[in-house]
Amino acid sequence: MTAKKLALLHTSPVLAPLFASLCAKWMPETRIFHMVDESLIKNTIEAGHLQRITIRRLIGMIGSGFDAGADAVLVTCSSIGPGVEIAQALFDRPVIRVDEAMAKIAVEQGKRVGVMHLEYHARSDSRPGSQESSRSGTNMWTSSNVCVRALLRPSWRAIPPLMTASSARR
Repeated sequence: MTAKKLALLHTSPVLAPLFASLCAKWMPETRIFHMVDESLIKNTIEAGHLQRITIRRLIGMIGSGFDAGADAVLVTCSSIGPGVEIAQALFDRPVIRVDEAMAKIAVEQGKRVGVMHLEYHARSDSRPGSQESSRSGTNMWTSSNVCVRALLRPSWRAIPPLMTASSARR
């Protein structure tokens, strides 16, 4: 059986070593490659919201990942998450939000879920768990606190199944 190939789409080149390390630890059998477009987040910060042109460019980058042979694309920036959700409906292969597994686990295990985000500009519509919360009836609340190391290691175990599962959104 051929190893799965995962494209990691970053909005900063500094994220590539961190995600390479996480993938090596939690998904050692998965082949990875990195794609970086800093303008996706820079334009979003400058505009104060995720613009349609940025969503179109994000979709193009995701398509390029699949064209390069990826079985799945993991977008590592939660601030452009609403664009990822649009892309999930457009592709036949998995497009994964970096915070998707973490939000699913939190909503399944908790009655109240608090969200700490990495950036001050993160808007409520880009915070993880909002859709999971509405689907499950969980009381979702958000925090304005910023947590620099907010990646939950156990959620990495959930990424390989997300790569192989067909999207429930279709």
